[in-house]
Amino acid sequence: MAGTVYSIDGSEIESGSLPEYIMSEPSLIMGDLKPGQIVFFSNSHCGACHMARDYLNSFSLEHPDLELFRYDLAEGDTNRTTFEEYKRKFHLNHLSVPSVVVGNLTLEGAQDIRNNLEIILNFQKKQLPHGGIISYLLQLLNLKISI
Repeated sequence: MAGTVYSIDGSEIESGSLPEYIMSEPSLIMGDLKPGQIVFFSNSHCGACHMARDYLNSFSLEHPDLELFRYDLAEGDTNRTTFEEYKRKFHLNHLSVPSVVVGNLTLEGAQDIRNNLEIILNFQKKQLPHGGIISYLLQLLNLKISI
């Protein structure tokens, strides 16, 4: 199954054009999560989810600063409820697993996760300070706080 990249408003972004979209709309790399935090939705009965999980496990070893939140939809109602909440937040009636949420972007499918995750994280590192979106916004307002 081919994957898709979605913005928080539910619109699809062509995978090959993602860097240009991010540069024209930097809020795509921001969100409720701090830079480097990733939400991974999967189902242990899904072959593509196993491929994505293996990729994320390897990627996490190479990037120990990442924080990965995993939700296996086969493991109970709480994980499915969290998945449904993310779908509503991203204005998506349908979202397949595996899916990764990073910033205000959702990557659907093992291939789009593999092809785009590092691009998004690199943009986050370049554009956002360590303190996340709140620190970034305060910086824009020329305010200083310690986090």
